Amino acid sequence: MAHTVQQTSDAPKKPVEHTIDMEMVKAAMIALKGSKGSNIQSILKTVMESYVVEEDSTKVNIKKTMVDTAPVKRQIISGDPTMELAEEVDKQIPRPDPRKKWNLNRTRKLIETDGNQPVIYYLSEIVEYVANQVALLLTAEGIDGGPAVYYAYTREFAKKLKNLLMRSKLYDERNPNYIHEWLVRYLPIRELARYFDLVKFLSVFGSGRVLQMDMMTLGTDLAMNTCHNMLLQFTITPVVDPYSDLVTDSVDELAIDRIVFVIVHPNIFKGDSTTAHLTMLRDLLPGIADQVSVKMTEPERCSDKELLEHYTDEVMGAIDEVVKKNLNRHVVVVGWGVTCRLVQRALQFVAGVSCAILLAYPERALLADPDDEANLTYCPTLFVCGEAKKNPDYLELIKETQQYYISRADLVVVNDADVNLQVSPDRLAEGRLTQMLVDRIVLQHIHDFIQDFLNLVVGGARQHKSIMKPIEIDNYNEKFPVNLKAFPQVRSGRPLKGSCSIDASYSESMESSIF
Repeated sequence: MAHTVQQTSDAPKKPVEHTIDMEMVKAAMIALKGSKGSNIQSILKTVMESYVVEEDSTKVNIKKTMVDTAPVKRQIISGDPTMELAEEVDKQIPRPDPRKKWNLNRTRKLIETDGNQPVIYYLSEIVEYVANQVALLLTAEGIDGGPAVYYAYTREFAKKLKNLLMRSKLYDERNPNYIHEWLVRYLPIRELARYFDLVKFLSVFGSGRVLQMDMMTLGTDLAMNTCHNMLLQFTITPVVDPYSDLVTDSVDELAIDRIVFVIVHPNIFKGDSTTAHLTMLRDLLPGIADQVSVKMTEPERCSDKELLEHYTDEVMGAIDEVVKKNLNRHVVVVGWGVTCRLVQRALQFVAGVSCAILLAYPERALLADPDDEANLTYCPTLFVCGEAKKNPDYLELIKETQQYYISRADLVVVNDADVNLQVSPDRLAEGRLTQMLVDRIVLQHIHDFIQDFLNLVVGGARQHKSIMKPIEIDNYNEKFPVNLKAFPQVRSGRPLKGSCSIDASYSESMESSIF
């Protein structure tokens, strides 16, 4: 049992670091695609074990070995249903000059003559996004992994479109509708189809659905209203990751009936709209075990300190309720971004939690501080962080934070990812990967961390919960004096067991009072 070992040892348990490389993700994807009739779990294990990490004083070297898989089916783009929609729209609203071929250059010239000066900039920018989208389809067509390339970049262009339209809305709430209807009237058919792809992808973002409704507000033009209705029907169908079925099928073998998740979602503050967590917290983690989502209620008026206490109390109450209702199952608490700190604070007061998973740990949080009360977290903790190349100190501080923890604190790093665990579209396209595949490998490490912990537990869940309790600082000083030594003295000469990384990103709308 992880906690019992800590209680009976004079030295803290060595932290473990895992690094998930994009080449590992690609190898896992190939293995999954060729795994029909095979044990998916054992194949993934083979892939992950083939990336053995050795640490020396300067860098981490990943030894790559080939993984034998069955022949895999090529995944290529076939058909273009969006073009059919664009042609139907053209029947309702013909292009300005049906006798001559209407092209994008003529659309650009028409923008310059538009009388609505404030939207000229937005129209010009969107037209360039659409031109890039056309080039993207031409590039992705016919190549193996083309759907993944198209998906990664279309999502990125749609994000830019959303940001641009939201900015235009600040000047006039009618601007998104005006811009959209202008593009429907004057984009060439080929470009119109690609624009509709971007409009459909808006739904993957937090405010995307509302923005779609703003863009397609019905008016007095019957032909335009008909086009709005056709496009709304098109956008209702959810955007699906090209590897969604592959990933979903592989999650079935990860189920652990001995645990229950308490998931504390981000976006607890007004204005937060990150969607980076949705695939992991909404789609993948429930495949391992039952989950309970913590529902936050925001008080009307309070200070930052009162707000912090309010949210901490709500997390504590939710955890305590789940612990009492699931006496024979282990409780695993999961936080993402800003809520990682709420989870850490809650665990200073509530007992019975078997382990904590902290995803996309925030950059602005308190890190590498020997006086941080979070160091006294009594249960094993797994940090999952992005490489965050824009902040080179981030990972070093996370690793130092590991050293101060009194319980086991492991680290999974996603290479090429930001702090919200999101890999750049360039890196995904290069490997013909999608973010969902990256999240699937992260999920594998979360599963293995939990399983390793369960293998160490002596006795049942009830007996284990009686031991897992918050530690009073006075008692801690008496029992574990060795942990009060300076960091270099405690940890010097203790190599990490292994290494594995994955990419991540973080929402910038965090409240500083939590940290």
